[in-house]
Amino acid sequence: MTQLTVMAPSARHIDPYATNESAAPPVRRVAAYRIVSPIAAGAMGQVYRAVNEATNETVALKLIRRKNGDDVTEKNRSFFLREMSVQSRLNHPRIVSIRDFGSHHGQLFLAMEYVPTINLFQELKRCNLRQQIRLV
Repeated sequence: MTQLTVMAPSARHIDPYATNESAAPPVRRVAAYRIVSPIAAGAMGQVYRAVNEATNETVALKLIRRKNGDDVTEKNRSFFLREMSVQSRLNHPRIVSIRDFGSHHGQLFLAMEYVPTINLFQELKRCNLRQQIRLV
């Protein structure tokens, strides 16, 4: 079953098939993960589809945004660690599970279960009004 994703207003969807070079990830590897394509970006960071090269598992890899190449701010680090602490205690079929987290060369990362989705706004553009009402 395909899931629909509604993102927070601060998040923007990145088309993983776009040829826009600015959407390319700044790094190709983080720890054991090879970055495949961008998924989304928000106020705090970016999320990429990545593969754990040891297990060949596809994950959603969240990287905390850095300012001007500097290390992550203490505020963002604290928020990120709190998010990991809360999320790691959740266990529900509709909540993605944490696979791994840590720091790689000063870059905080969170590897989560990858759930293929479609963008609700793009899907609504393709549908007539009756289909749009059913989707929403």
